Amino acid sequence: MSNRPRRYKRYLEEIGVEIPKRTRNRWKAAADGIPNLHEDPEANAQSDAEEGVPFVREIDIPENHCGPDDADDQGPVTWEREYPVNDSEEEDIFEDTVEELDDEHVLLEENGGVPPEECLPLYDGALITEPLSSLAILAFALRHSLTKVAVRDLLQLINIHLPVSCLPETFYLFSKNFDERTEEVEFHTYLDFGLVQANTQFSTFLKPFVDEFHNLAEDGVRFTDATTGVEHNTKVFATLCACDSVARCQLQGITQFNGHFGCSWCLHEGEVVPKGRGHVMTYPYDFPPPEQRSQRGMEDQAIRLGSGMPQDEGVKEISPLLVLPRFDIVRGFPVDYMHAVCEGVGQHLLNLWFDRTHHNEEWFIGDSLSTVDERIENISPPNDVTRLPRSPSQRAHWKASEFRSWILFYSLPVLKGVLPSAYLAHMLLLVHAIWMLLQDSVKEHEISLCEIILVKFVIQMKELYGAHNMSYNVHLLLHLADTVRNCGPLWSNSCFPFEGYNRKIKSLFHGTRYIQAQIAQNFTLLQVLRNKVERLPANTPPAVLKCVEGLLRGYPIIVKAVSLTCENLHVLLVGNPCNYEPSPTIRILLEAYFSDSIEKLELHKFSSVILDGQIFRVNKTTGRRKNCYVAYGSNQVGEIRAIVRVRGQEGMKVVFVISEKRVKECNFGSDQQTGAKASHICQISDYRQEVLVVKLITVKVMKCVTANFDNKIYCMKLPNRIELD
Repeated sequence: MSNRPRRYKRYLEEIGVEIPKRTRNRWKAAADGIPNLHEDPEANAQSDAEEGVPFVREIDIPENHCGPDDADDQGPVTWEREYPVNDSEEEDIFEDTVEELDDEHVLLEENGGVPPEECLPLYDGALITEPLSSLAILAFALRHSLTKVAVRDLLQLINIHLPVSCLPETFYLFSKNFDERTEEVEFHTYLDFGLVQANTQFSTFLKPFVDEFHNLAEDGVRFTDATTGVEHNTKVFATLCACDSVARCQLQGITQFNGHFGCSWCLHEGEVVPKGRGHVMTYPYDFPPPEQRSQRGMEDQAIRLGSGMPQDEGVKEISPLLVLPRFDIVRGFPVDYMHAVCEGVGQHLLNLWFDRTHHNEEWFIGDSLSTVDERIENISPPNDVTRLPRSPSQRAHWKASEFRSWILFYSLPVLKGVLPSAYLAHMLLLVHAIWMLLQDSVKEHEISLCEIILVKFVIQMKELYGAHNMSYNVHLLLHLADTVRNCGPLWSNSCFPFEGYNRKIKSLFHGTRYIQAQIAQNFTLLQVLRNKVERLPANTPPAVLKCVEGLLRGYPIIVKAVSLTCENLHVLLVGNPCNYEPSPTIRILLEAYFSDSIEKLELHKFSSVILDGQIFRVNKTTGRRKNCYVAYGSNQVGEIRAIVRVRGQEGMKVVFVISEKRVKECNFGSDQQTGAKASHICQISDYRQEVLVVKLITVKVMKCVTANFDNKIYCMKLPNRIELD
């Protein structure tokens, strides 16, 4: 709690301070057996006050506490304090109580449900209150992963800069302001497998894991439905395991990818070729394709090893996962496109193009880096692309999401006219196939087409860049189609969400002691903080609100939003609603769409709307990010001009007012054999020509990345509405 002097406590500690009128009323009501309307720690205090007789309050003082007149006395001390009562005041006790209660309700309504004592400034002249100050400090501590000692030092540092010491000086007292027991928090399951060192045997962890899943598969988990009272028995199975290539070969018990038979899905032996001053293991395309691995084949190799025979086909140990119930040790491992494609093939190609060790090669474009950087600066991604694009010169520091964005959206427009046409056409194959396999759902004929496209990409990789650049990640492209057939689109089984939450979990603990308790406490504090931010009063200073929201970047915080259901779709309208005055053209469109006159429609516009976790905004002139460009229909692209809530006879609906653009296909070329042409990228032919349309918000729209350079505007459609990088 705060060290700031509070008026309702000073009368217990200092002689001569007048007791508040409301407290006297409560004591009087308690003495007469009247229920107290205010929950107060002092509501149970006994009062001997009678008419004309002063109140007497006894306070127990700790032994080490010295009173003002008995500083040298030892032992416990009892102070008796007398509070004179005014007869005229006592006659109006109940009337005053009702009036004060009404005033308090008025204050609560004005302050958004915040008690009046929490609306007092931190000190005279301060812009914020103590609760808001604590909120901002907690957001700062969680944002920058401060330890408890750092928070304590920060509190003390802030206190010495204030006119009076207003903040608690320890983390314990500070955290009492965010007691999670009074908040609604969301429960999550945390699994701790400890820290795995490089030389740790995976069987140490896999054996108890497999034993537990045997119990879950046989006995299941029994529970009773709290609403119906029906008892259920749910059996649990592990069916998929997404991981990188280093971990996967250890889990399967096979040779690593830099050895012979290192592929997890086929029996490609691999080929060692010279590269630079040494040699490297490569995986050139073989025809006919090598035999595919299978669960049965892996079991036969395990039996072979168990009988003392030498290893064969790359199987060097018996994996405990072979006996995991209903788990296929081959198909149960999908190709993780985050590691294989984004950080694998994508990074590999960037190094070939921009690394100066290849300056004599035909594909080297490092001398055109300034042109590439200039184009990248004119790319405007939406919020769904978490990181703004950076120069390839900083590719050593890129995250996997940046390589993903480079492959899907930036590479073709940026490299057009810079990379030789043969290499750009080769890159087109990869962009088209990966985008198709990342859609919300992928049809069987699309999977088969992408399989052909990726085979051609792998074959041309050797022709264009040489056999020594046929890395294992390039070979894994041949298994992407089977991964989608067996496990679903690439986004459904990638490591992106796991890697992202690993980063967040790592920021929730410090040191090596009581890690689980640290994670639980800080995660709960984060939820409490989010709940409190979403319930901030309407009169919160904009500067404070902007500061706290900035510190909570990356976390879903909705401060001002209107929630409604439109055509069975949950919609969040963000911002303050304003009356919408449509132009004559839009007026005609709305009347035609709703079959009613505009005078009978109640129109309000909002700045943003959230649908399925995606945020759509009206175009703004400032800022690099743009959330206003959308694609819909077969090949239509438009810019959101207004988000309008319409209330009419048929109820409430939300519509987009869209400025539809004229578009044309980009001339990146197309592959005549496969038909690959990166159709998700289009070019706005004439930005000045537009057609205004009204679309119900339930119409499937897809957000776009935009790029504006060389007098051209490109729109790159996102592959799905589910994946957030």
